[in-house]
Amino acid sequence: MKEKKDSVQKLFVPDIGGNADIQPYFLASDGEIDKSIIDNLDSDVIILDKDLNIVLMNKSAERTFGVSFHEVKGTNYLALRLRSIEQELARNLNNVLKTKKAFTIKELQIISPDKVTHFFDQSCIPILDDGGVLQGVLSISKDVTKRVYKEIQYQESQKMLKALFQELEVKNTTIRSLQTSLRERYSFHSLIGKSYLMQNIYDLIEKVSQTDSTVLITGETGTGKELVARAIHYNSHRKDHDLVAVNCAALPETLLESELFGHVKGSFTGAIRDKKGKFELADKGTIFLDEIGELSIPTQVKLLRVLQERYIERVGDEKTIKVDIRIIAATNQDILELIEKGTFRKDLFYRLNIISIRLPSLKERTDDIPLLVNHFIEKFNIRFKKNINGISPNALRKLLAYSWPGNIRELEGVIEKAVLLEESETIENIELPTDHSATTNLCLPKPLNAGPDISSYEDLQKRLDMLEREYFVSVFQKHHGRIGSIAACTGLNRRTILNKMKKFSLKKSLFK
Repeated sequence: MKEKKDSVQKLFVPDIGGNADIQPYFLASDGEIDKSIIDNLDSDVIILDKDLNIVLMNKSAERTFGVSFHEVKGTNYLALRLRSIEQELARNLNNVLKTKKAFTIKELQIISPDKVTHFFDQSCIPILDDGGVLQGVLSISKDVTKRVYKEIQYQESQKMLKALFQELEVKNTTIRSLQTSLRERYSFHSLIGKSYLMQNIYDLIEKVSQTDSTVLITGETGTGKELVARAIHYNSHRKDHDLVAVNCAALPETLLESELFGHVKGSFTGAIRDKKGKFELADKGTIFLDEIGELSIPTQVKLLRVLQERYIERVGDEKTIKVDIRIIAATNQDILELIEKGTFRKDLFYRLNIISIRLPSLKERTDDIPLLVNHFIEKFNIRFKKNINGISPNALRKLLAYSWPGNIRELEGVIEKAVLLEESETIENIELPTDHSATTNLCLPKPLNAGPDISSYEDLQKRLDMLEREYFVSVFQKHHGRIGSIAACTGLNRRTILNKMKKFSLKKSLFK
């Protein structure tokens, strides 16, 4: 005998009439809902009456609640829910009963009988009869636990990834800072060198650049005097204006004055038009006078006026022209010796020598040779489209033993030739001019009689101080600034060594 269907369940079954020719497959033969249809859904489907008692429940819901439909049929739906979510669920269902509108709860948290937390998206839909009277509620719940946990994992991974990115950025910032420090330590603009001598020059350039003082740069040929002039200019407030370079030794005396000061039309044969000189062209910028020792006395007199008054006169013109310039001069000659010979004005020297920068020869800073070699290898790799990745130890020792009379310019030429001719990935062959001074110990200071004549005790003291400083520089270089090693080598105590460091402005970091 067929079990009689519950009368309240029939309220939710549409009446299709007894004369229907086709019976829909989801209805039982008597027109009631066939539970097997909703049992196949993967969502929890529960039908409630208007008092929220359970009328129908599919198998998915049975599994979720851990009960069978027959055990809970007719019981209140809220009794199945835990107290932690009763209030939210009851409020949602009451809203459905009150407004006759559907409501949805996203990610409703439910703890199953086996104490496992699940998350559901639940929709509560009102069931109305033909007259619009509320007869019950249809509850459809979808288990979204996997989705929620994936989202939680995703958010946690995003937080972890963000933290890693932040940590990486901190490390990258530190690396960039260290790289910047290394670049600043080993180079300044186009100057290359990490020796204490070059470090002192970098510091001096930075200080000098912030002023408009006249600078005199001295040093042997090929030491990079023009590079220093450019570093001063492009590190100053005049960097947006021109740096005009003049090689005073490259022009004949008859043309040099016109080149520097300009001329007016007709002032001499060939002066077919007015011409601005280098001083005018350098207005608001910097003029660099290289080989200043080659100027004639008359030209020196005119240059002295420019230094004193910042006015010029073109050749053949009586009108003065005001110029706003900074003057940087350079020479590889001994100016004091030229003054004694009477070929250079003493007053001009005093005007030029406001700030003096002496560039050391390459043999005075042999520690910089490996750095310079690598720099030139990179430069000529690009020019010749080569892939030289270094220099052999034997070839490098040969470079370190050479006296370099042509200084950095000579070294650049040697490396250019080596890169051009080298067939392997490493420079093995170095060709150097014959140099009998190469056997000299380059780390030792010059002998006392190699300097200028000593005519007073004060001169002697200055010379001795210089020799003492050179001695300590050599010792610090040899022991890489390690005080203990220096003390053991020299027999001096630490206090004496520290006092010498203070006296001669020596820093351990410069020798590491």
